Amino acid sequence: QWFFYITTLLAFGVVAMLWRDSLHKPIYRLGLTLITAGAIGNFIDRLRFQYVTDMFHLEFLDQWRFNAIFNFADMCITFGVILVLIFILFDHDKAVA
Repeated sequence: QWFFYITTLLAFGVVAMLWRDSLHKPIYRLGLTLITAGAIGNFIDRLRFQYVTDMFHLEFLDQWRFNAIFNFADMCITFGVILVLIFILFDHDKAVA
């Protein structure tokens, strides 16, 4: 349990450092915001219940043995990471120049 608390706090520190340098990078900043929002949501669940509550189940994916059960915070983290990757792959050169 403590591992998740410490990991989350370290992640907040890393995101805060990345946030400072993202003023003119809106896609990157939105990605970091979504990652932070999802991490805070999961962190609050862990503090209150000692576990994270997953509430969405995509049954149509079960036929491929992909058990998709997740929560809104997980979706925020996933979309945030996708936006950060899009920035790194496509917009990074424009932001550096």
